[in-house]
Amino acid sequence: MTGSSHLGGRRRLIKLSFSVPAVCLFGGLVPGCGWNNPEIDDAAERMIGTLNYPERARQIAEQFLRQYPDQQFDSYQSLTRSLLQSLGLDPEELGAHTIHALPDLLGEHVRSDFVEENVVTVRTWMLSRTEVLLCVLLTLYL
Repeated sequence: MTGSSHLGGRRRLIKLSFSVPAVCLFGGLVPGCGWNNPEIDDAAERMIGTLNYPERARQIAEQFLRQYPDQQFDSYQSLTRSLLQSLGLDPEELGAHTIHALPDLLGEHVRSDFVEENVVTVRTWMLSRTEVLLCVLLTLYL
């Protein structure tokens, strides 16, 4: 190995080692990166826990995503945030009380979806949009 090619490799390594911390520092600005938010994980788990039949929910989610290919979701975190916002909650201001209340809030929102005819037909099932998104959340989370 010549001296100059060895130096070039070292320079690339140094550049790379300085760019990784920058990505970590600004990870919150980069989609798919960032620090873990345990409240989002807790909220996702609590919301998924409202589904009575997880295997059926998976089937519904898979069918929904096949039937509506334009409906794609980046991650369970982004879908959880979206669901929380649809409930009128700030995803960055979650507390234990709010997370504990999620099943009741979701139940009210599902009923509201039906009243407002915010429903989705997936194969032979007519579901509220919120219910379908919970099914998708299950598949993304697990």
